[in-house]
Amino acid sequence: MCDVSTIHDERKGENMAETIHEKALRLIATGAVTVMSTEWPTVDADVQGDHGNYQVTVRVGDHVRCWCPADGDCSHMLAVLAVALESTTGLPAAMALGPVNA
Repeated sequence: MCDVSTIHDERKGENMAETIHEKALRLIATGAVTVMSTEWPTVDADVQGDHGNYQVTVRVGDHVRCWCPADGDCSHMLAVLAVALESTTGLPAAMALGPVNA
């Protein structure tokens, strides 16, 4: 599972209260994830993030790549993984991520 530590906003140099997990859930809930193509095992998507539109590529079993400025795992990747799982299994994306740990 993705790291759920707080997201570091590089532009402001501060930590935001929202975790990667929480932000991924928000991106899914607001319809910010658009799957552009699925040619198994690759999923290409656009995610409208808080600071811009980011391209995300998921190659199942291999790698995930997002073109946002985050260093490492990000909410955009997690949201696309959940939406891709939903499209292949029918499991709602928010359920795929599970509950936010308190």
